[in-house]
Amino acid sequence: MAAFALLGVVFGIAVSQFGTASDVTAVVGSVTTVVGTVIGAFFGVQDVKVENVPLNSLPQLFGDMFGWQQQVQTISRAVHSLPASDQSRVTLLAYNYGEAGAIDYFGKNYGLPKAISGHNQYGAWGPRGTSGDPVVAIGFTKQRLDREFGDVKAFATISPKYALPEESGLTIYICRGPRTNLSANWSEWTYLD
Repeated sequence: MAAFALLGVVFGIAVSQFGTASDVTAVVGSVTTVVGTVIGAFFGVQDVKVENVPLNSLPQLFGDMFGWQQQVQTISRAVHSLPASDQSRVTLLAYNYGEAGAIDYFGKNYGLPKAISGHNQYGAWGPRGTSGDPVVAIGFTKQRLDREFGDVKAFATISPKYALPEESGLTIYICRGPRTNLSANWSEWTYLD
């Protein structure tokens, strides 16, 4: 609270010295833009990579912000295409924690259950008591899903415009007839990277 009060005093002094509040705001905005550009160039924001993945036209810090809602919207359409009895027990299986986190965050708006994933910390949470029949899966190859399910059908492939390449061109599958219970072979789904 004291910081806001101090900013208010500084702003008031600046207005008394330089004219109107809009003049001060314009100057502060211009200075912020210039300083941000210089700092960005100096520190190489374009070069910041927190993961080792291919990039598109946006730096990773921004590319990682795109595509998640489209993924969840399409998953929701897949879930709602199922018979009501399947919708009530569907498992949402995501290849990585980003996809699982998007489902958990945006899925509330679509009435979706929490996702499961074997990736990093999500793997430690396990399959959350789900049966694994049916499954709506995202991020996996068909070959991987064919090893675990008797029936795997593509529902849709999505390619959000600005999403990172690893989150673009993803096919969402509806899987049925698990060859084993997810709880029994959960270690086959878990991985760290």
